[in-house]
Amino acid sequence: MKNIKTGTYFHKDETYNFEFATDLSIVDKAKFVNSVVDLVVDDLEKKYNFILRDLIVDYYTIKYFTDIDTTKFEESLAFVDDVEQFLEETNIVEIVKANASPTLFDELNEAIDKSIEYITGIHPNPLNEALASLISALEKKVNEFDMGSMMDMAQKFASMTDEFNLDNVMNAYMNSDMHKANLDEIAKSKKSKKNKKNEIKIDESLGEAVRAVVEENKAEKAEVVE
Repeated sequence: MKNIKTGTYFHKDETYNFEFATDLSIVDKAKFVNSVVDLVVDDLEKKYNFILRDLIVDYYTIKYFTDIDTTKFEESLAFVDDVEQFLEETNIVEIVKANASPTLFDELNEAIDKSIEYITGIHPNPLNEALASLISALEKKVNEFDMGSMMDMAQKFASMTDEFNLDNVMNAYMNSDMHKANLDEIAKSKKSKKNKKNEIKIDESLGEAVRAVVEENKAEKAEVVE
């Protein structure tokens, strides 16, 4: 390890000092990435266990960046449960990330994504990228963009368990606070005769924008497949 610092973490009413690195060597970066991928990907069946990803990244952050002994976790029959509990009870990972090089973990996560995609053929974060693309496109298409409302809608999207398609996106939108707020705006606008000529159909416009973005994403995917 290089660029070593000393920190303090708390666990079960006890205080512990530990040393940690703010960066990794090229060799250790490669080991870090390979270690994460080995645990979240079944190489034989080409399956990607996405739900474990963040926990495993945090675990190897402790293993590769700090001098904390992780042997007890590696020998445990309840590895995931023990690691999850330890991470919840300490702030070690937060300390390391706060002191790391600004782009280090972005680079490590990008390398992990590419390795997973190479092994499985599955893009690790399709929903996250689709949401980012959707929000960016909607921001350009819809006037009076409300970030708070959009984040509510994004949370509805993220909670979807079904396929990310047009119908499911529209259902998520219809259940969002943004949709309800837009309906209120339309109702108020319709009550005012003075504003009738300038009535802005916010809800309809946003619905059309959502449809347009999803259709664009579908078209792009179709082109890639061809």
